[in-house]
Amino acid sequence: VVDRSSVAAGLEGDPLALGVIGILGLGSLASLVFAAIGFLVNTSIGISERLGELALLKALGLGPRQMAGWLAAESVVLLAVGLTLGTALGVVLAWLALPFATLTASGEPPVPAPEVVIPPDALLPTLVLAVLLVAATGLILRGLVPAARTSAVLRARDE
Repeated sequence: VVDRSSVAAGLEGDPLALGVIGILGLGSLASLVFAAIGFLVNTSIGISERLGELALLKALGLGPRQMAGWLAAESVVLLAVGLTLGTALGVVLAWLALPFATLTASGEPPVPAPEVVIPPDALLPTLVLAVLLVAATGLILRGLVPAARTSAVLRARDE
């Protein structure tokens, strides 16, 4: 006779399953950090490469606040699309891969088959990172946009 509660208790303490969950958790945190670094590098390089365009817009009368708002909105849209598509891809991959990656200590699929449950609080680190990225983007914009003198940038662009 197999008791369902004893099987469930045995699976909760299974080091193999806990190791897989831990590795997947560390991988997701590492991917968040690398995505954040890539986003910030892309933002700073993109602004630096477009200083000529920004100086021309500034010379045509676009104010620094309008320019920073425009660039911030551009970054926020890019971040929102990336978060939405990345989360959707992660959920699809979780539903496709996790049931087949979970095995018992003997290497057999567990009975009953695992269900993939994604708690809403699991998305909290991603949302916190998104807010931090928006704040960091604002700091980058505040540092790069006003630092470029319009006349010097336009002269350098012509040469």
